[in-house]
Amino acid sequence: MQAILRVISDPAAGTMTVIRQGQLLQVGRTSWADFTIPDDEMADVHFSLEITPDECVLRNVSEGLPILLNGEPADEASVSDGDEITAGRTVFSVTLQGAPERKVEDNGSEAAAPAVTSGYKFVEDALARDVAGRCELDDDVLPLITAETTTRQFVEALLLQSRFSDGITFLAAAMPKREAVWWGCQSCGGADSSSLPPVDRQAIEAARAWVMDPSEDNRRAAEAAANDGELLTAPSCVAMAAFLSGGSMGPPEVAEIPPPDHLTGHTIACALSLAAAIGSDEAAKRALELGIAVADGKSRWE
Repeated sequence: MQAILRVISDPAAGTMTVIRQGQLLQVGRTSWADFTIPDDEMADVHFSLEITPDECVLRNVSEGLPILLNGEPADEASVSDGDEITAGRTVFSVTLQGAPERKVEDNGSEAAAPAVTSGYKFVEDALARDVAGRCELDDDVLPLITAETTTRQFVEALLLQSRFSDGITFLAAAMPKREAVWWGCQSCGGADSSSLPPVDRQAIEAARAWVMDPSEDNRRAAEAAANDGELLTAPSCVAMAAFLSGGSMGPPEVAEIPPPDHLTGHTIACALSLAAAIGSDEAAKRALELGIAVADGKSRWE
């Protein structure tokens, strides 16, 4: 999970900062704070925000000056998406990305959640802010995400602004693992991989074999092909992404070490970025457009 803290009152309106998971941000009027605001009614360090895997925690550290959370005094509280914080004369808004959904109950019954869609046929139903919390994007593209932005809308905005690298990173994080590896195979290996160097050809063929049949044997074969390429080329990274799709990262004879869930998407993004870096912005654009075709179901392995 991560958060965007944005000033919405004068004189610093529009100033913003990103707080990532595990980070504690201190806000105040002096350089002692991590996020400095020109407000002489704020303390040197007035409040802090800490991002844990489960929540965003607000704490008053001003030793006497008040802070308000949605107009109510607060010394320590959990902050929700869209909340407003007031310190001194300055009002801040908080946008959470990748926050766990909270059940809202009314008279003992759970409120119906609004329908959520990604906008793509083969991408999980999640809003852009939830996917963004699982990957590293440039800070200056995060304001493009609102509470209602879908995965498709955000990718289209990035494509329109020629932010192809961020688009690749984001879409790879959003895709199911099998689709993500197929995207990598198509983008880094093409329709015919016979012209690739032998090690790269072996890596792409191993990754494709796993996509066609995501068995443990094929996953381990993809690992071997990735290691042969030493992860120095895009195809070897694609094969490694297939290996990191599940099972264990350790040898079969030792206790299971499950790979973190985000690693396949992250590795595919690295592979695509590596391949595009050898080409140009146009190459990165083509890679992103191919990913969109995979997400829409226009490029399948069946």
